[in-house]
Amino acid sequence: MSIVLRQKNNTNKPLSISEYINELNSDLSRLGARIIGEVTSFKIWSSGHAYFSLKDKKDNSVINCMMWQSAYKMCGLKLEDGMEIIASGSPEIWAPSGKLSFITSIIELSGEGSLKKAYEELKRKLEVEGLFAEKRKRKLPDYPQNIGVITSAQGAVISDFLTNIGKHGFNIKLIHSSVEGQQALPDLLYAIKQFRDEDIDILVIIRGGGSLESLQAFNSEALVREVVFFPVPVMVGIGHEKDISLVAFAADFMGSTPTAIANKLDEIWKYYKIDLMTYEQNTLNKFERLLGITIDDLKSFKKLIVDRFKAVIGYWDNKLNYFEKMIVASDPSRQFKIGFSVVRLNGKIVKNIAGIFRQDIIETQVSNGVIKSKVEIIFKNEKN
Repeated sequence: MSIVLRQKNNTNKPLSISEYINELNSDLSRLGARIIGEVTSFKIWSSGHAYFSLKDKKDNSVINCMMWQSAYKMCGLKLEDGMEIIASGSPEIWAPSGKLSFITSIIELSGEGSLKKAYEELKRKLEVEGLFAEKRKRKLPDYPQNIGVITSAQGAVISDFLTNIGKHGFNIKLIHSSVEGQQALPDLLYAIKQFRDEDIDILVIIRGGGSLESLQAFNSEALVREVVFFPVPVMVGIGHEKDISLVAFAADFMGSTPTAIANKLDEIWKYYKIDLMTYEQNTLNKFERLLGITIDDLKSFKKLIVDRFKAVIGYWDNKLNYFEKMIVASDPSRQFKIGFSVVRLNGKIVKNIAGIFRQDIIETQVSNGVIKSKVEIIFKNEKN
């Protein structure tokens, strides 16, 4: 790429040093690149920023590099002199010194051996912390509906995932992220942080297979910790042949491929449908049993009511018979038939001789009539 500097105006007015450096840096920022070299003169300043040089092994060419603290911590790689790394960034002139530095945003180890060694060391460290322990992992929700997906929006991965997930009314939100190499790490971290504010039931991170170098971002300590402490369960499906990514070890559910993740989500809802049919049948069975019990109870209750009604009727029938006999026994006409009579004076029943005098007219009622008599003699019972 060639650099063409253009002054801000067409006059011959000279630029200040600051203005000129600003224009230089504006054009230099477009010369981003990945460069490989051996680390020398590495040091961390009190500010936390990293400073080092990269040397070309072939001819000892050197370029000065600087890396902001946040970028250095994000990459999770501890630099040492003698390490061979790949650095991604762009050149910039620092105005106070006029010194050109390669402002580095991403660092990664170079060579399969170095990558494998770093992978194993980080894996052991995270295992000791318990971040891969099965007891730490969360159960997938029974009926997930809102699914967050992080992957590249282009390519076959997202197409395969959507094809295999099944039609269960999922609400899928995709946040695009690069997924290739260590350069994908900032994108992935940003996407995860974006999903923290979304209403999702499960977070899915997927990509196709690749070499250890192409999967470096998924072996990042920073990404592992984001997955472990994400607020909802995380499913990771990264195609792999030999080395499982550290993010997959940390996930609540690990699938061998994006399709495997889609099939798992589909399976959850298939089981739901089976469960629904089972619940439906169980409900019908319970209702039938309950209905049978109710009918039996109603029959028993009916018999109880009838028996109690019969008992009540019998009780009152006996009472009525008794009252009838009492009434019959107390009927005055019956007494008349056996010789009893009733004596009245002036319409009032005479119970004793008190108030009865000679010449009084009294009426004596017998069974078949009334006899009127004039009192002539009154005999008093001596015993009374």
